[in-house]
Amino acid sequence: MIIARPVVALFALLLTSFSMADTPPVRLLLPSTIYATPGVECNLYLENVVLVVNPANYVFDVDCGRGIQQAERWTYTPTEAEVGQYALTLRVLDQANAVVAEGSTLVVVTSSAALEERAVTALIIGDSLTNASVYSQSVLDVFARPDTPTLTLVGSYAPEGTPANRHEGLSGWTAARFATFFAVARPDTPRKKRSSPFIYKNEAGETGLDFARYCAENNGGVAPDMVTIFLGCNDTFNAKEDSIESAIDTMFTHMDALVAMIHGYSPTTKIGLIAPVPPAATQDPFGQNYKS
Repeated sequence: MIIARPVVALFALLLTSFSMADTPPVRLLLPSTIYATPGVECNLYLENVVLVVNPANYVFDVDCGRGIQQAERWTYTPTEAEVGQYALTLRVLDQANAVVAEGSTLVVVTSSAALEERAVTALIIGDSLTNASVYSQSVLDVFARPDTPTLTLVGSYAPEGTPANRHEGLSGWTAARFATFFAVARPDTPRKKRSSPFIYKNEAGETGLDFARYCAENNGGVAPDMVTIFLGCNDTFNAKEDSIESAIDTMFTHMDALVAMIHGYSPTTKIGLIAPVPPAATQDPFGQNYKS
């Protein structure tokens, strides 16, 4: 033990000399607003709002007058009596209990009672996560409550047995494919190998995005009230550190084209971009699916 003491002392010296200035800053990505609805669970998953390799190295502290903080999230299911706005502050602390990042957002609880008699339409665009038809069905289930607007989903596809669960979800697809891909299909051509549902050939034989025609074929010529776009995973999946920025730029170029297509036909349609979800909590399930 006497011999080991100098080694321990040297190791302690190295640790204390390594200051936080030597580590990159924690990038905190909080949305400016978190919307919540009475009776529907709202969650802020803490690991998903920081860009760090190992979130377990940090401590998260949520300060908000509503909801509760758990190990992995802040969660809140508001009531109708809690309609209003509430400030939320998130602090990220390091192992020395020093604040290394801090940000604030506004939790907005909106009553659905005022919209009860309203009818709305929505178009959901996405890749395999949308094609699975799970979250689109969850949206329908939420809107099936008696105190919510009547919702109709717009789309050229619905899984067998659930005709109301319509969307444009295509496995493996990217923003580029939705914005540019055209192919002459046979009746037996699988959906994901067909043309983008938004691209048509005109009388001159030219192909291009045509949201007016899409709406004519799928929604009686009327634009949907809302459109959500849930893409990005396949656009960036194969990018490396030296190509990720260009992959993101390419993705947003085609995302802009889709937004312009929608607003070119209907400037009042609200468009929501859904951030890609983390692939897995650990490397184990990710490796099981995608090897090395």
